[in-house]
Amino acid sequence: MSHPPTSDRSRAGFSLIEMLAALAILGLMIGLVGPNLARAVESVTRNALAMDIERQLREARLKAVDEGRFLAVVAPDYPDGPQVLKLDAGTRYSYRIDRSIAIEATGRCSGGTVTLIRDGVADFAIEFDPPTCTRVRDARS
Repeated sequence: MSHPPTSDRSRAGFSLIEMLAALAILGLMIGLVGPNLARAVESVTRNALAMDIERQLREARLKAVDEGRFLAVVAPDYPDGPQVLKLDAGTRYSYRIDRSIAIEATGRCSGGTVTLIRDGVADFAIEFDPPTCTRVRDARS
């Protein structure tokens, strides 16, 4: 009885065991890297928001000096208050003003604290120092 000739083509490819081993290794790598990657993305997002808030406070100082008037930075839910700080609409964060920030007509800033809130929970506090509203300290809440 003769056997059909085996060609190199019939042995090409991966066996089921090799495929399962590769998938298991890939799953372990994703399991180890995934949580750290998510934390890194959140950290970058918070830092970008803090830098944006600092930029908006600088612009508010310039506006106060340019218009020669007092400017108060208030919480977003303050009735009749000016919306000085605006967060990117695509972010999951909102904010609250923990220590009021007042900007005089001379551009002097009183300093204050802005807390970023994510999913209803205070997540990150940003402290601004007088007289220039420079960001001095960030802390997880």
